[in-house]
Amino acid sequence: MTSAVRIIRVLQMRLHRHLLDRWQDWLLGIDASGRVWPSELSLKGPNAEQASEYIGTPTWVLRRALDRLNLDTRNFVFVDLGSGKGRVILRAAARPFRRVEGVEFSELLHRIALKNIANAQAAGALRSPVIAHNQDVAEFDVPKDPLVIYSFNPFGKKI
Repeated sequence: MTSAVRIIRVLQMRLHRHLLDRWQDWLLGIDASGRVWPSELSLKGPNAEQASEYIGTPTWVLRRALDRLNLDTRNFVFVDLGSGKGRVILRAAARPFRRVEGVEFSELLHRIALKNIANAQAAGALRSPVIAHNQDVAEFDVPKDPLVIYSFNPFGKKI
């Protein structure tokens, strides 16, 4: 990859993170931007050291991934492992999934996600039911339904 291509990709990511993602969040009435380090989260439990920093998935990355699924989402449950502030579960719930679930270890990020879910529901932006779990993904009971599982680098290899 040439230096020019690298520079263009970095600029594209920064443009999305600092402008377009924030604008998309504003349209939904949510706060899902920013970066939060594990040391800021008061995490407890045997897997706390496996947590990665929170950076919301870029909206364009998720949109492309969901568009390429090429399946009838009404028959699937969407699960985001490490759902953070909830941007991904809200974007998924704007589509007709059977249900959308998020699993987040941090109580702080989970509380922000609950507020974001309430704001998106009030705005009428959700087409799917949303369930947010505040727990360690290692203890999460994976639904028996057909699944779409999403994860954006939320934890270490041990998990």
